[in-house]
Amino acid sequence: MSAAPGLLHQELSCPLCLQLFDAPVTAECGHSFCRACLNRVAGEPAADGTVLCPSCQAPTRPQALSTNQQLARLVEGLAQVPQGHCEEHLDPLSIYCEQDRALVCGVCASLGSHRGHRLLPAAEAHARLKTQLPQQKLQLQEACMRKEKSVAVLEHQLAEVEETVRQFRGAVGEQLGKMRLFLAALEGSLDREAERVRGEAGVALRRELGSLNSYLEQLRQMEKVLEEVADKPQTEFLMKYCLVTSRLQKILAESPPPARLDIQLPVISDDFKFQVWRKMFRALMPALQELTLTRARPTRLHAVPSQGFWLLGLRDAKILEAHVEAKEPRALRTPERRPTRIGIYLSFGDGVLSFYDASDADALELLFAFHERLPGPVYPFFDVCWHDKGKNAQPLLLVGPDSGGEA
Repeated sequence: MSAAPGLLHQELSCPLCLQLFDAPVTAECGHSFCRACLNRVAGEPAADGTVLCPSCQAPTRPQALSTNQQLARLVEGLAQVPQGHCEEHLDPLSIYCEQDRALVCGVCASLGSHRGHRLLPAAEAHARLKTQLPQQKLQLQEACMRKEKSVAVLEHQLAEVEETVRQFRGAVGEQLGKMRLFLAALEGSLDREAERVRGEAGVALRRELGSLNSYLEQLRQMEKVLEEVADKPQTEFLMKYCLVTSRLQKILAESPPPARLDIQLPVISDDFKFQVWRKMFRALMPALQELTLTRARPTRLHAVPSQGFWLLGLRDAKILEAHVEAKEPRALRTPERRPTRIGIYLSFGDGVLSFYDASDADALELLFAFHERLPGPVYPFFDVCWHDKGKNAQPLLLVGPDSGGEA
């Protein structure tokens, strides 16, 4: 103990409360604290059941914290020394060692381990160090402010995460709700159509069934008459035979035609889900926003993918062309009909830009698809070409996917 008598009190003091240990416990990292101080600072255990050491932030298990009996005995022995006296020499602590930042007694200063160090009388050291307290307090306040700002930033980020998740869940719920409503409405519409067809078909079939039953009854009656005529005498047989056969020919000639029932219901095939998705896509997609027209443009455009343009056109109103990396556009084919509406679908992640003939909204026909790694945002570009003496005077309409009207 004589090697560092003035430091024993510091070694046996809790780094949190700066007092002698009270029920000392040692964390798994080796740092020791008062049990009450550690419980107050560490707070509730994390999800893995550990708390963080206040000194080094290493995780430790609360169940591994047991009272350090050796430290407790040392603290108990040190507590017997009168306050303000050297624990080794029992002399008053009247000298401050600047080098070791410790309060020592005269024996430690003159003969012990502090001999030759920078020493000050306790009163002078008290006065000098007390003047440093405001600066240290200011540093502490600045550190607190920095940490409070960090806490505020983290709390703001946490709030943003919560708000983002809330908005995400709301958007998911809203979209799924719209999809459920759409599917429910579609199911109801198809069910009503099926009921209508069943009702109309039922009426027609029941009418036809009644007519056939009536006709069948006439045939059975004629069958009985023929059996009766067969047993008649010659004269009566010949007289009735002519009447019966005449009546029979008339009945046979009036035979009702077979029923022709035309049931018109949507075909439920393997692509039914795609048809439903297409209708739902048009119903749920938002309408096009307002567009601002401008004449400002750079120099002459080269409509090829390397210049950031993916262009499909119809030359001379009959030849479909895709503008690819070539001097001349790539002629694809002559479409059977001139498209009156063009659908564009972009899969940005897959790098696919597809053009469809959307003249019939329920029967899209793929015209051409560009496969490119898209460098950034992609915007639609419309070119109505030349007036062609009034032959190309139709207005350009931007149609939203959820309606057939102009955007």
